[in-house]
Order: sequence, then C-alpha cells, then structure tokens
Amino acid sequence: MGCIALTGLSFSLGANFSTGSDDWPALVGVDAVIFMALAYLLDNRPVLIYACVNLFIWFGGQTGYISGWGAYWLGMNYPVRFIVAGMISAGIGIAHARAGQLKRFSHFNRVYLHFGALVVNLALWFFALFGYFEEDILWYENTGERLGFSLLWAAVSGISLYLGLRRDNGILRSYGLVFLIINGYTFYFQFIAANSAEFWFLHALLIGGTLIALGFKFEKMKKFGA
Repeated sequence: MGCIALTGLSFSLGANFSTGSDDWPALVGVDAVIFMALAYLLDNRPVLIYACVNLFIWFGGQTGYISGWGAYWLGMNYPVRFIVAGMISAGIGIAHARAGQLKRFSHFNRVYLHFGALVVNLALWFFALFGYFEEDILWYENTGERLGFSLLWAAVSGISLYLGLRRDNGILRSYGLVFLIINGYTFYFQFIAANSAEFWFLHALLIGGTLIALGFKFEKMKKFGA
C-alpha cells in the first residue's frame, strides 16, 4: 500500500507541477529507484516485484518518449527492446542465485527470473503474431516472418524447458512448457485455422478437446507430484 501511495503521489505532483515536457516515464523511473532501494534495505520480495513492474514500465515508456513514441529506438522496435531487457533481468536472477557475499538476497533470483522469462516470451509472442513490425507492412503480409519467429519462440521455450528439467528449475520448466503450448495454439490459429475457416466447427472441437485433455493431464501430474 505504501508503494501504491507513493506512485499516486508522484503522478499527482507531476500533474500539478508539470513543465509541459510530458515526460511521465521519468516519474516511474524515480519511483523504481526508490522501490528497488527499499526492497534491498527491507529484504522484501513484494516490494521488489513492485519495483520491477515500475522498472519495465519506465523502460518501455522512456524509450518510447525518446523515440517520439515511434516504433524504433537505437534500431530496435519494442519487442526487441524487451527481449534484451528480459534477458538482462534473467541474468540478474541467475547472478543472485549464485552470489556469494550477497547470499541473503539469493531468494530475489525468483523475481528477476519470473520477470525475465515473462517479458522475453511475451515479446516473442508479439513477433509470432505480427512479425518484425514495419509501419507500411500489414501483419498478414508477414507470413514468412511470423513463421520464423514462431519457430524461434518454440526453440526458446524448448531450451527453457530442457534447462528447467535438467537443473530442476521450476520457473524455467513452467515458462517453457506453458509458452510452448501457447505457441502451438498460436501457430494453429494463424496458419491452419485462418486458412480453412469453413471448417470452424472442426477447429473448435479440436481446440476445445486438446485443452480439456491438457487440463486432465496437468491435474493428474499435480495430484501425483510429477
């Protein structure tokens, strides 16, 4: 509640004392620094989660502000920026897990890994849906790019799943499995269902049936601790 109140105060001050720059991401960035410092001072994971949310909002907003809210900044569109940011976040998580002198903060590694894995997979999902964004190219004209990014996303999810199983890392295992399934359905809708809309009833039965089957499978795995 304190973090939320400080965020509200920051935006209230910004609204009342604005100089006309409209650089609202800077306010989020200042709050992110404060929350990050508090998270380590208090050794508090919920505060760190809030700090990470602010950090990623600042990153997306500030790079958008610098680029004039265009698609590109330093030659990178939004998904590429977040893939890089997500990889850095995951790297920080791994560093926390292996830190020697900072062992008391090792439990923070889960927060950074979660944010890193989530951001990378969401960015790749966006690429799989629209391709590498170009303002003068419509998404359905990017068939080759979308297919390539779907395969890249599947490879990333597969590697994450493999590492999660090999190193008994529940975070990597879960993200790899979940987004591999999401990728499969995304691929099906884009390249199969979209090109055979006349068989919509068959598609509905197939999608619904596989989802039910997956639900039973995961419930069984959970029940027996698999």
